[in-house]
Amino acid sequence: MEKRRIVQFDSKGNALAVFDNVDQASSSTGVPRPQIYSCLRGAWDSAYGYKFQYEVTNAELKAKKREEEKRKNNKAFEDWFKE
Repeated sequence: MEKRRIVQFDSKGNALAVFDNVDQASSSTGVPRPQIYSCLRGAWDSAYGYKFQYEVTNAELKAKKREEEKRKNNKAFEDWFKE
């Protein structure tokens, strides 16, 4: 399983740092690991005034764009078929 890097953001959404793992993020920021994991899972919006998210790779962005395009095309077909 590939480890995903973690990005730390301030409250305005500006990226502050990138960490290789949660342990590194926790030791560098002082935010306990469980709180960082809660942000990564989406259970919490922020912890200690910071937001944490997994880094998104170019491959993930491309896959998401393909999926959105596929949904858009399916919706257009469904709308056409209803007429």
